[in-house]
Amino acid sequence: STITFLVTVMGLLQPDHPSQILAALADPTSPLRDVKAQSQVMNDILHARNQTLVAEIQTSLKTYRRVIVPWGAMHLQEVESWLRTQNFQQSGEVERKALSFW
Repeated sequence: STITFLVTVMGLLQPDHPSQILAALADPTSPLRDVKAQSQVMNDILHARNQTLVAEIQTSLKTYRRVIVPWGAMHLQEVESWLRTQNFQQSGEVERKALSFW
């Protein structure tokens, strides 16, 4: 269901005609309107990936004292929560501009 959902989203980004976007969004059988599919997508692309990341951090910390985790913004809250439960302490913060519109 995740692949079907993502293929549907990609179709919205490259329609043959703009009316296809509205038709896809209005279609009651579209995966985009399926709450169960939406939940599955979030589990697959966010939570499951976070679990994999946490496992990689744990493995890396057996060998390395410092691990840098360049990860997407939606992942950071869950990863940060895990780090805090493991008694990690924040030692600094750097803010970077991600987007600039003018």
